[in-house]
Amino acid sequence: MNSEELAEKMMEIEFDANALSWEDKVTVASYAINSKEVYQKLLGKLAASLPQDKSIKDFAHDLENMTGRRVAAESLRVYRRVYEKLKLVIERIPQDWSYRAWRALATMENPGEWIDRGVVEGLSSAQVVREIRLERGLDDKGPKICPRCQKIQPDPKICLSCGQPL
Repeated sequence: MNSEELAEKMMEIEFDANALSWEDKVTVASYAINSKEVYQKLLGKLAASLPQDKSIKDFAHDLENMTGRRVAAESLRVYRRVYEKLKLVIERIPQDWSYRAWRALATMENPGEWIDRGVVEGLSSAQVVREIRLERGLDDKGPKICPRCQKIQPDPKICLSCGQPL
């Protein structure tokens, strides 16, 4: 049984996931993750190719009617923007880079330079995202939380609530 068939079988209510071997669990989880990556990239390409007389909103509506699953028009707009920004360099992006890396690349003035850098330095998609976030001045570790008063702080050096150094 291949990954897709096993994933489909697992979706049956009576299927006991405890019966799977470790390898099968990793295989199915990998399939699910890869499917999500392909889904986002593919929807971006499709949204970018819509005819002028059709809107993203119409596309989302028709997808919901066909599948019974809601796809937010705003998500489709994001997928389209990312695809359109990367269209000229998309063939240079390593296959194993995540959609999150695609989104980060799309925020940069020259994504091709970042792709080249990532390939030359052997960066993973997570490392590319981290490097781009740092380049853009975003703290990769997320917001600082004061250990004393537990409030989120915009300044990473001093807590604005209690005045203590972080």
